[in-house]
Amino acid sequence: MSTGIIPEGLEILRRSGAKWVGGQLRYTVWISKSTNGMLAPVVYVGDAKFGVATEGLGGMSIRVVGALEQVPWPDSIDDSFAEDLRRCLGDAISFVVDRADLCELFQSREDVHRGTSYAELQLANYPARLVQSLIIARDLGRADLEASVRIKLQEGPIQFKAAPTVDIYASAKRWAREFERALDISIPI
Repeated sequence: MSTGIIPEGLEILRRSGAKWVGGQLRYTVWISKSTNGMLAPVVYVGDAKFGVATEGLGGMSIRVVGALEQVPWPDSIDDSFAEDLRRCLGDAISFVVDRADLCELFQSREDVHRGTSYAELQLANYPARLVQSLIIARDLGRADLEASVRIKLQEGPIQFKAAPTVDIYASAKRWAREFERALDISIPI
């Protein structure tokens, strides 16, 4: 059975997920049952070039939540399930256009909404995302995207409600060392 969204030939993960590479991007889809008995798919879209090497650090990916339409958990896997999955995923699969778009999404301090889906971009991992964006910008040779990251690295600290303040630049430097080890490259901040 093909859903028309997820390509044939994908790798199945523990019966409730799948992953594949499409062009410059790497996709992982997890399908679970919500507490109220509804279909609850989540898509992770990441960088195909550096994703595997950085899996221990999140795989250089973002979490995209599909349409918030309530679709009941299926009784069986058939063509109606494929249609339900299509409705539930909405435009989550096509949310990230390419590596440059992923690079820009990594730079957002807050969730980004497009169509019926949104990228869930937690503020707590913003400094790590800036490093990821820097890596991709440099790999793409995009001085404009790299300059944008450099400006964001100089922003004021992140203030959390129930946690200490985080200095973006200092935290990004720590994350850069982690990514340097994972990718075996130098990442000057």
